[in-house]
Amino acid sequence: MNQFDGELDTYLSSFSELMKSDFCQGIPVMVSNSVEAKRISPVSVRVNNAQGKSVRVFDDHGNEVKSQVVSTGNNTVQILFMAEVDSLGLRVYDVRLGDDSCKLDSDISISYEKMENQKYIVKLNKNGDIASIIDKADNNRELLEKPVILGLFNYKGSIEWPAWEMNYEEANREPARSPKVIKIEIEQNGPVRVAYKVTQKDKKSTSVNYISLDDQGQTVNVYSEIEWRSLRTMCKNRFALTAKNSKATFDLGLGVIERGNMTETLFEVPAQKWADITDESGDFGVSIFSECKHGWDKYNDNTLRLTAIHTPLKNWRLDSMQSMMDLGLNRYSFAIFGHKGKVGSETQLEAQKYTYPLAGVILPKHDGQLGTSYSFGQISTNDVLVRAIKLPHHKTDNGEVIVRLNESSGKALENVTFTLGEGVESAKELWASEEYMGEAKVEDGKLVTAFGPYEVKTFALKLKETSVKSKPSVSKPIAIAKDITDTHIPKSLLPERITAGGIRFEIGDNAFAACNGQTYEVQKGNKLVLLCASLTKDIDAEFVVDGKGVVKTINSMEEAYAAWDLYDLAETAYIKEGKLGYEFTHCLADNGEVRFAKGLYFWVIELDGTAKMPTNPDLVILSASEVTQTDAHLATRLYDEVEKRKFTYKMNLVEKAYYAYLKSDRMITNKDED
Repeated sequence: MNQFDGELDTYLSSFSELMKSDFCQGIPVMVSNSVEAKRISPVSVRVNNAQGKSVRVFDDHGNEVKSQVVSTGNNTVQILFMAEVDSLGLRVYDVRLGDDSCKLDSDISISYEKMENQKYIVKLNKNGDIASIIDKADNNRELLEKPVILGLFNYKGSIEWPAWEMNYEEANREPARSPKVIKIEIEQNGPVRVAYKVTQKDKKSTSVNYISLDDQGQTVNVYSEIEWRSLRTMCKNRFALTAKNSKATFDLGLGVIERGNMTETLFEVPAQKWADITDESGDFGVSIFSECKHGWDKYNDNTLRLTAIHTPLKNWRLDSMQSMMDLGLNRYSFAIFGHKGKVGSETQLEAQKYTYPLAGVILPKHDGQLGTSYSFGQISTNDVLVRAIKLPHHKTDNGEVIVRLNESSGKALENVTFTLGEGVESAKELWASEEYMGEAKVEDGKLVTAFGPYEVKTFALKLKETSVKSKPSVSKPIAIAKDITDTHIPKSLLPERITAGGIRFEIGDNAFAACNGQTYEVQKGNKLVLLCASLTKDIDAEFVVDGKGVVKTINSMEEAYAAWDLYDLAETAYIKEGKLGYEFTHCLADNGEVRFAKGLYFWVIELDGTAKMPTNPDLVILSASEVTQTDAHLATRLYDEVEKRKFTYKMNLVEKAYYAYLKSDRMITNKDED
């Protein structure tokens, strides 16, 4: 995700140069919609070096849009504002930080009794669980038969395969208990989002749930953080719905499948983005979206359960300790969506929006050939999803773009049209392997095609010549004197060049330049970009850039950029800040032997001009480039932030004795392997 963040940053920043932003009085923010439909949704933006603790936001017509401040601190402001962006589109907004807050009336509300937006009324019970969801858009229909809970099951699990298989008898029952409330707080109360923060506890485990509604939002959203410290326990979020049906529908990614209630031979089943129960009347249904959890069961005609945590009794190997699996910090989210009629394109599109939120890019003020709003592509029906837009897998110089489309609602469709850019000139249909199948129909600059139910089609599109010409970013390698030969990078892994975030780095050999106060020069207005690392720990180093001191954190070459909570090893999770440029999957020991699963990591450091290096031989440079690129940057966080924290898990005498028992031969399944 770190490297994907860097690639998306480069991609969006390059387009930002073509967008008109000089109308902004405050900070220009370009909002990107990666979904194939126009949408009105909140976008989260982080502003560093912020001047002011309140915000007002205006669109490109001078109209104020709803906005709110989420948090402030360390000279940083986190904001939300409503953005309306066309299909596969970009739009620039004017963010004004200061002393004035949004002047627009709110259409959403929250109290300790209920929260409400244009579609839903949500009520919690005394335990902080969602007890009622009224769908106002469907004649005030109640969607829940029972509260949404985190069910806790006393659990042994599979004896032979504890991490991989589950136990039907233990799963096919009601949970033994659920966490008890500690505190219910109103976390957010603005015109864009309202939210509860519910803290619950069970034994040593603590869960914090953020339950929210957005302005014009179509889903009830739940983000969970669980500090899990319970052995021999399984957790499932239970959704007992008013919709009843012997069958449920599960998303397969490129289609769906219907499954019945759980049986001994089919109980824990997979789904990609969602699962749904549509009432047997066909009048309504409820879809549950899941952003990262994919194991489900259908307990009875009206109950779906999403597996959140799974800590079995036994161990398969001593060094993997499945009996302590999932202990530590667990984060995940889900959403509840009520729909009229049968499950179909509404669920698919809302799941796309939930999975792919809007992203914001802060950019300089300038004119732009694309104007203040631009759509890269449109499709004629929401029954068809755009699964991919990419360059060809096989290298080619013909300028074709690969598009993969998927009928998502189980319908046969005729005359579906799709276009990109300023229109399609010609098109070929391909096999999924991107080999030629036949010519495709193009009319009026649009691809025209037909689909069978859930059919997936791949096309190579030749686009019309664009009238908009951009100035591409250029990276030029800088010659550096390498004075340290490194024997830890295997030559088989060493590429001739590395491209990270669109920047080209020439490598050549496994040698470094130590930072000894040398100066690397670039032309005025260009950036100096280093691919570097620390040979020891993470180090805050001062560079002198155009005569001014600039402190940058240079991360360790040997310490991984992220880690899990591994309580058996007394290790806690973290995710490092910084742009990861390249990861070597393994390295060599001093004696030349391969150190498997021991990677090496090099980081991208950007400096705004000619720079003098620190004097510290533990800081090494693998390569350097001079880059001409925009000052725009991605301001929406795409992945979690986890700071290093102390290991605080403790066991009493009984638990210590049980821990020793878990490590005995009796509790190890795979006794014969090292």
